[in-house]
Amino acid sequence: MAEIFDNTVFAPGNWASGGADELGVWAGGTAGTGTAVLTGTLTRVGDDATAVIGGQTVTLRAYSDLPDGVLFTTTDFATFYAFLATPFAAGATYPLSYTVAGQSDLACFLAGTRIATPRGEVPVERLRPGMRVVTVGQGVRRVRWVGQRRIAPAAPRVWPVRIAAHAFAPGRPRRPLLLSPDHAVFAGGALVPAGALVNGASIVRMPMPAVAYWHVELPAHALLLAEGLAAESYLDTGNRGSFDRPDAPRQRRGWARDGCARLLLTPAAQAGVRRRLLARAGSLGHRLTDDPGLVVAAEQTRLPATRRGAVWHVTLPPGTDRVRLISRTAIPAETVPWSVDRRRLGVAVTAVRLDGAGIAPDDPRRATGWHAPEPGLHWTDGDAELLCRPSAAGARRLEIATVPLLRYWLHPPGHHGSVIRLDAARLSAHVTGRLTGRKPGSLFQFSGSGRPREREEQHDHRRHSETQGL
Repeated sequence: MAEIFDNTVFAPGNWASGGADELGVWAGGTAGTGTAVLTGTLTRVGDDATAVIGGQTVTLRAYSDLPDGVLFTTTDFATFYAFLATPFAAGATYPLSYTVAGQSDLACFLAGTRIATPRGEVPVERLRPGMRVVTVGQGVRRVRWVGQRRIAPAAPRVWPVRIAAHAFAPGRPRRPLLLSPDHAVFAGGALVPAGALVNGASIVRMPMPAVAYWHVELPAHALLLAEGLAAESYLDTGNRGSFDRPDAPRQRRGWARDGCARLLLTPAAQAGVRRRLLARAGSLGHRLTDDPGLVVAAEQTRLPATRRGAVWHVTLPPGTDRVRLISRTAIPAETVPWSVDRRRLGVAVTAVRLDGAGIAPDDPRRATGWHAPEPGLHWTDGDAELLCRPSAAGARRLEIATVPLLRYWLHPPGHHGSVIRLDAARLSAHVTGRLTGRKPGSLFQFSGSGRPREREEQHDHRRHSETQGL
């Protein structure tokens, strides 16, 4: 059942801020001194709400239910806010369930994942209660319950995370491992959700039209070996009913008391693991470059460009009414260990001049494919359109000034996700030919080596069974 706040007023003392997640309990908060107003509908962890505190509007993200309220965090995970039905108790600790409205995102193995047993590896969907499995540090344990859930169509937030073979270390995992985003793996002496480790290289999100997820419960929370990598067994924090077979007795548990290891949920806590995985990706053939590989194109034709320092100079042929700025893309949160910026960014443009006259960031000639302007720069999304009406004088001069603020992956051949893709809405519009001035059928993209080429847009919907043999 959803938790609904509709301009709900919290009196001084019934809300608090600050504090920290200390191994499954929230502690160290400070009681609020003014009135706070909360608005939002919560159905699961990660849902957003809006709070008005001290006259300032703050966007908050649901983090966990509390015994008598809800704990939120700011979107950059910098500050906790608790909203309570009873007065905040200074110095008290509040247990965390890591569920909201009784729900969390599912933490599961994709069908086909092989789990270590004393008799060898067994696909997770073939495990049954009573069968024995191998754990890390707890010997052999018997399966208590196996849950399954199929999701079709699968929304992007439930697409599995693909961990490449050897992403953590040689043989860890031995083969590609696909998990739900909230399924935690063991790294750096703690558990980290797989979705938090996506780096765009050795660990990526895999688009799928439908997914079949499975989970395995043991008598106690433990680490299973999935394709050779340590990953958590099921811990019932209140979401057993989300599975198609919730036939085991429900035993509501919490991380503070029942978790087999610390759970790292904030970017600051995860940064060390993310940094090591980025370094490890280099040994698997991936490398980072600060060259955006900018291409200026008109009517599917690449225009000659001269680069002088940070400025690109292009001569537009007579009759050109629009050009596209096509580049490599990256998500800062995937290449910078401490970043929480999940925008897909292209190139940072600091100035655009046409025949010497500037085109401001809010000028409508900066058409599609631009993010909201920031002080001193304007990010493209990797495929931005610039309108430039033909001149009676014939050829025109275009200058594009950029600044290197981002690093981009160059992938080895055959890498999953190594080709630049447009987002789903723009891809659909392209394929049906609805984008003004763009021909359906081909796009300038980059191969894993970063060389520009024209090719048909593809969207990778490979099934898990196809990736297992890679």
